This record gives sequence, C-alpha cells and structure tokens, in this order.
Amino acid sequence: MNCRVRQELSQSEAARFNRFVLSSERGSLFQTTFWARIKACRPGVSHLYAQFEDAGELVGCALVRRHTLPLVAWSTDHVDRGPVSDRAETLSECVTLLADVLSDQGSTCLTVGPYWPRVCAASVEESLLHDGFRSSNAGDGVHSVSLDIDLNASEAELLASFRQSTRYEVRKAERIGVQVIRATNTADISEFVALYAEMAGAHGIRALGESQLKRLGDHLREYPDHGVILLTRLGDDLLAGHVVLRHGRRAVYTFGASSPGSSRGVPKSQLGLWRAIQWAKAGECSVFDLGGIDPTAAEGTALSSINQFKRGFSTHQIELLPSYEKVLRPMRHAVVEAAQKTARRLA
Repeated sequence: MNCRVRQELSQSEAARFNRFVLSSERGSLFQTTFWARIKACRPGVSHLYAQFEDAGELVGCALVRRHTLPLVAWSTDHVDRGPVSDRAETLSECVTLLADVLSDQGSTCLTVGPYWPRVCAASVEESLLHDGFRSSNAGDGVHSVSLDIDLNASEAELLASFRQSTRYEVRKAERIGVQVIRATNTADISEFVALYAEMAGAHGIRALGESQLKRLGDHLREYPDHGVILLTRLGDDLLAGHVVLRHGRRAVYTFGASSPGSSRGVPKSQLGLWRAIQWAKAGECSVFDLGGIDPTAAEGTALSSINQFKRGFSTHQIELLPSYEKVLRPMRHAVVEAAQKTARRLA
C-alpha cells in the first residue's frame, strides 16, 4: 500500500475522493472535500488530502486538518471521523502510513477518529495502541457515546417507541399549529445562524462560525441529500432549528438551537426532531444518531437536560471509537502545544 498526501486535488481527483468516502460504510461528510470548503481555512489552519492505494485501487482516504505554528512550520494534524476505510486491517495500515508521511512533513502530533462502532473495532484499537496512539479528547466536536434509532421500523412503530411525554409534545405541537420547514433560502439560513449564535454565546458552546454555517446552508441547498436544516415556527416566531447531516446511510443530528424567549406551553424542539427523523427515513437512511450524549453529566446541568431530551427519542446507547492521538516529535510538540495554549488565551 502507498500513501499520497496532497494540498490540492483536481476536480476529477476530488470526485473520486468524495465518491469513496460517501459510499463507504464507515464514511463521513466530515471527511470530504465538501467539508474542507465549508470549514475553509483561517491563518495557521489548512487541509491536506491523503489517499491510500493498493495495486492502483483506492482503499482509504483522509481529510487532514493541519494547525501550523508560524515561522517554524511545525504542525499538529487532526483527522475527524477518519481515516475512512471499510476493513479493519486496511484502516490500521492507513493510520500507520499516514503518521509516517505526516511526521516527515513536520507534524508533531496526529489525532485520528475513525467512524467505527467500538464493538466492531477491537482490532483497530489494539493496532492503534500497539503503534503508540493513546485515547484523546481532541476531536473537533465529534462524539463517542450516543443514542441511535433503527429506521427500519415503520413511522408508527418509531413514534410509538418514543417516551410517552415526547409523543405527547409532538402531537401537541401539531395540534396547536407548529410548523416545521426546510431552510431553502438565504433568509432562512441567516435566521438560523442568528438563533444558533445566540444559543452558543449564552451557553459558552464552541460553535461553527457564522460564515461556516452560511457555507453549510449553501452546500445543503446544492446537495440536499447530504443533510437538512429544519426550522420550527409558530406563526412568525422561530422556535427552534435543527441540522442533520447524512454520512452514508447514517443520519446524525449534528446541532440545534431553540429560542431562549418564553413560549409558555409550546413544545419547541420535539416536532422538529421528529420531522428530521422522518426526513432521514424517507431518504433511505438505516440509522438516526441523536448526536451524542454525556453519560457523566451531573444531574441538574444543561448537559443532563440535553441527555434527557434525547432519551425521549431513544434509549439505545452506542459507543463509537474515540479519538486517538500519537505524539510524533515530543520536544517539538511541547513547543507547539504551549504556543497554541497561549494563542487560545489571547483570542
């Protein structure tokens, strides 16, 4: 197997890269060239494209997010939800090769997070640990524990599987005239961006920036099968918004926001999430992932409330492979890490 890492891909190379990632059972939209464009680059951050071939056949891909320390060109590299490969032994070889190539290019640390259920990834974890990787929390907002819903059931069976109080809130929202629409124009997307920014600021959540959210909205208008932004309204009032992204046949509730204003007795989010689940089922997704929970959340905290809300839709807990990191050049990495911490404090 060989590994090629490029800073740019031609149109045909990008198409081949994305086709492989999105057709893979372990693929993720976060590993496509589309996501690189949505996230875009800021000073000190760039994207690299790694392709792994065996006898001319593409067997793995990785979108690498590189953070470079100015002047010395030392970097830390992150592969969120990747590398992508369908076979455990191939994935292990891809990670080993990628670490070697990136180290030669000046990387001081590599973090990977293949999109695999942990129950299927014992040999992958064993290989990572053998190669010097250690479990890490350095993923870019990706979750490793979640709740999911099997979409092979009928809509009636899905609704019946929800907690009784969740079913009541869904039906109440429908009864009082709450509407859920797909964001299809610039005004819709701008309205969601403002709501999401308000929520993120109020709760201190690290969020996608306004320009990134707008690029995501533009992308979903061009590629509607990649995901959906749903807005929940009662009359002229925006109650909530939900973003669901599709990764192969897996739909993931990626983020959402609800209005902080008082809407006494009006369910804000339950109907919107139910419509998102219906969208995923209609698009022939097999699983709906509720976007992560924190099993360690203390009772009474905001995270505990989010857990409770999501458990109204499913109690089937899954564990995904966590992020793993390997320090490639320890002395240089200590310098890079100190510089990055200082930059975050000054930001």
